[in-house]
Amino acid sequence: MQLAVEANRRFLSTAAPRAAADWDSLLAYQVDLAFPQELKFLVSLKAWRDATCVLDAGCGNGYYMSRLHEFFPEKRYFGVDISQELVAIAARRHPDIAVTLTDFTQYAPNRCFDLIVMRFLVQHLKDFGAILQAADRLLTPTGRLLIIESDLAASGHHPDLPALTDMLRTFARVSGEQGAIKPRLLTDAEKLVRETDSLWSVEHQESIANPQIGPFGGSKLLAVYQLWIDLCERSNMFRFDFDRVRDELEHWARDPATFSNVALRMIVIKR
Repeated sequence: MQLAVEANRRFLSTAAPRAAADWDSLLAYQVDLAFPQELKFLVSLKAWRDATCVLDAGCGNGYYMSRLHEFFPEKRYFGVDISQELVAIAARRHPDIAVTLTDFTQYAPNRCFDLIVMRFLVQHLKDFGAILQAADRLLTPTGRLLIIESDLAASGHHPDLPALTDMLRTFARVSGEQGAIKPRLLTDAEKLVRETDSLWSVEHQESIANPQIGPFGGSKLLAVYQLWIDLCERSNMFRFDFDRVRDELEHWARDPATFSNVALRMIVIKR
């Protein structure tokens, strides 16, 4: 997102070649880790079953849409993102999916959508009203907005990873101080939606968890955490002992008994 609705601007930048490559890898790893559980959720969701035209807001490299297309080829998929580098990757790899380089709030296609998905995007945004206004303009009368976010409170590691947890909580705190809406969304989505626009309401929300991911060494989850450390450090959003987190993860990776559970919060919003 751009203009007045973006927080974490430096963290999201893909202008540098290394940053674009890191985001490309991170987005793919994040999808693969949670995709089986998300599929189970989607097939249970009437709004998904009924949808024929789906928009991925903040689609990045298009990998999420391509995975959805594998399982639900009868649907039409569209994506928008502000990263020129990631949109170029999406267009090159997934030519059958229409991806547009634009701000979601400025997107003006010649169609409406049955479902808008915002996966791991709201954590970087701070104007929930702008999101709902755009969704109101882009959705069909019976359309739904599906927000998918990581749920740190419902996730866990065995044994604990205190340095990593502290880093992720610091990121969330700093993002909140910059105005990001994710802390309020996860604390009380119904209140946030009601106070932002009384015409909208939360239709359904739940946390879904992956099965235990382990051993930790060599896993995609380890790669995700390593990339997050690099992105946080390069963004200069906050001061932290990032080498301490790297050392902790390296120690974990050598222990074959370690495992993690990663949870996502699924929030369906309707008018």
